Order: sequence, then structure tokens, then C-alpha cells
Amino acid sequence: MKFKAEPLVIDANDPFASDALKRKASVEALTNFVSNLTGPFVLAIDAPWGTGKTTFVKMWQAHLASKRVASLYFNSWQSDFSTDPLVAFVAEISDLMEKTQKEKGSYKPHLAKARKLATALAKRALPTALRLGSAGLIDLDELSEEVIGDAAATGISDAIDLYTAEKSLMEQFHERLNATIQTLEESGHHPTLIVFIDELDRCRPTYAIELLERVKHLFNIENVIFVIALDKEQLSVSLQGVYGEGLNTSEYLRRFIDIEFNLPIADSNSFTNYLVSKFAFKEYFEQRQGDLRYDLNHFIETFNSLSKIFDLSLRAREQCFTKIALALNSTPHDYHLYPELLTTLTILSIKDNVTYRNFVFGSGVPANVLSSIRSRDGGDAFLQTREGMFIEAYLILSKLDSHYDTNAELDAYEAQKEVTSNAKDMLDLISHLRRRYRRINLQYLSNKIELAGQLVS
Repeated sequence: MKFKAEPLVIDANDPFASDALKRKASVEALTNFVSNLTGPFVLAIDAPWGTGKTTFVKMWQAHLASKRVASLYFNSWQSDFSTDPLVAFVAEISDLMEKTQKEKGSYKPHLAKARKLATALAKRALPTALRLGSAGLIDLDELSEEVIGDAAATGISDAIDLYTAEKSLMEQFHERLNATIQTLEESGHHPTLIVFIDELDRCRPTYAIELLERVKHLFNIENVIFVIALDKEQLSVSLQGVYGEGLNTSEYLRRFIDIEFNLPIADSNSFTNYLVSKFAFKEYFEQRQGDLRYDLNHFIETFNSLSKIFDLSLRAREQCFTKIALALNSTPHDYHLYPELLTTLTILSIKDNVTYRNFVFGSGVPANVLSSIRSRDGGDAFLQTREGMFIEAYLILSKLDSHYDTNAELDAYEAQKEVTSNAKDMLDLISHLRRRYRRINLQYLSNKIELAGQLVS
């Protein structure tokens, strides 16, 4: 059994081979959209954390490669140690040009000058370049690497000279970068470069702001299209942390983003099936004896339903699978698993840990857990289904010390069994489970979940 899903590998020859979330249609639609753009353009892919934005972007990038459209992937979170995102951007473009044009060299002089200009424009070196070039246009070919990299130099005193020199640097950078990108056609690529920026909402707020500023001012050139994958809500929180809670973040982001695309909600059941395969659950359950081998079906049904009710992100679902896999690994193949109860408690430990811990270790009763489920959209209706009734029955039984023990929940159903069919059905189900299991050891089950939680954390 596996305890962690391996990183998804996108097949360059078949980008959608592992499209567990059914997002091929979105990739193709966006490809058609950007193919009609000449740039400059900024498209935002908006979706909450943990909903598969990175996989979507990399799948799209592979699809573009199959159509000879050059693109690069820029993980902004991994580069926010840099003092200026401009330097990291140009480094990625350099790598891309070398990979796509191994036999061609016409891009090299343009890129070499763009690299020097980027160095001069970076915050740490800009004062030096401006001081030396404030009298007019700056010829970067005549500036030594030592001079460009001199971070100790002071700025120039004349504000007009400062503006003129900075404008000159930016114009030259635009010119050289544009000339570099135009050479893509020489290697049979589309003349447009797509730049994917991922994890922007995880960056330091000041770095995220500067990155957006760089995209707007320095990469505002023909044939460059930026696709920024972000969680707009989280990014808004970061922006307000810098500018204050009164900031209208939607209006602020419109300065940088031309259009937004909301990533469609993933196909939940398909993703569960993907995780079952990746974690090799089927192989584990096939080794179990008799009726126990069918526990996988009950597990999948319960997991799908509760994942929707508790609104688990894709990342949270994978975390649940890791916890459950660890619990299964320490369970002999002939032991009962109580899949509905194991799944419920695992999800509860992530989404409502206070209720979980009170039920498992404190004086919490089944009604507390049921209340947590019922308070969420679709929760009340779910508890009326077969799956919901099994969960309630397991919760009741897990709080009984012996086969003949009773509690308030059981007594309440006994008092209503002649009045409502629901009470009689629940008592029949509990009686059936008692005959099958005799006693459910909550401590045994919770110990597995706790150990898994410690290892996952």
C-alpha cells in the first residue's frame, strides 16, 4: 500500500491521459482563446487553494507544447527569496530559448542585452545604472558586470534625470525582449510566448505586488501572454495586509489582469477513483477475507458524500487518503475496519477537530457529530440515506461498552419504535451490526487515526 500519491506526471504525448478532474474541455477552450491573442495580455485562473490549479496549468502547458506554442512555468513561491522577480523571469526565458532553439543562435545577442538590462533594472543595481546613464540613453554594452552589480551606489539627485534614465532602460528592455521572442518562429514555434505564473497567493505580499508590477510595466510587450494561477480571495487578504483593509482588491487587481477565468469545480467522484488507484486501495481490499473485501465500496460511497458535505479541497482529500492508508496498513486483513466510521472520523479530524476530539477522547455523544454534519449544506438530507443511517448506527455503537449496553440514543429510539418507521429501521440496523461486530472498539480505531495524524503532520 502507498501512503502518499506520487506527483502526477503529465505525458507530453498525451497530456490528458491522467485527467482525473475532467478538465480537458477547459484547456482546449482556453487554448483557442489565447491563440487569437497577440499580447500583451494577462489572464488569471482563479480557484481556491488545493483545487488542482497547478495540475491544470501543467496539463495546459503540455497541450500547448503539442501545438508548438512555447511556454514557461514560473513558480513564484519558490522564487520569492529573490529581491526582484524580474531577474528570475529573465533566467527562465533564457532556459526556454536554449531548449527550443538549440540549433539557432539569432536570439543570443538580443537575449544577452535583455539580461544586462534586467540586471540594471533590478532594485539592487538600478541606482548605479541610473547614475551612470542619467545624461541620456544607456548603452549597456559599455557597462561592466562589476558596475552593473554595484549595489552600494547612491541614486542620482535630479528627479527628471531619474525618470528619463529609467524610461530609457525600460524601452530598451522591451525592444530586446521582443526581438528575442520573435526568434521563436525560426524553430517552428508559434510567435507567442505563454508565461504561466503559479502560487502567487502563497508569496510574501510585497513580492506578489512587485511581481504584478513587473508583469505590467516590463513585460507589457507584443506576443507575451501571462497566465496567473491564483486564489483571488487569499491574494486579496495579502494585499489588504499591505495596503489596509479598506483596499478595494477587485479594482486593484484590474490594473494588472485583463480577464479572469474561474476554474470549474472538479469532478469529485472521478478524483476519489483516482486516489483509490494511486494509493492502491483496491489491491489492499482484495486481500481481505469474505465480506470484508467489499468494504472498499462502502468506503468510497461514504468518502464521496462526506467530501462534498464538508467541502474538502482536493488537497485535503488526498491528506485524508494518506491518513486512512496509514490506518489500513496497521489493520490485519481479517480485522473489521468499520469503513463508514473510519471515514467519518478521519474527515471530522480535519474539518471539525474540536468535535472529533471531544467525541473520541471526551464526553462527546453521537448527537455532536451528527450536528456537525447536519449543519452543513446537504448534511441533513444525507443523514436520512442508507449511508447516513449506517454512520449514525456506528457512532451509537462505538460509545457502548458491551454487547448488551445501552445509552440515551438507543433509549430514545426504543421509545419511538412504535411511532415512527425511522426509529424501527435504526434499531433493526443497530441490531444487525451488533450481531456482526458484537462491539466496536472506538479507542482501537481512534489510535490508528491519531497515529496517522501525527505522521501526516
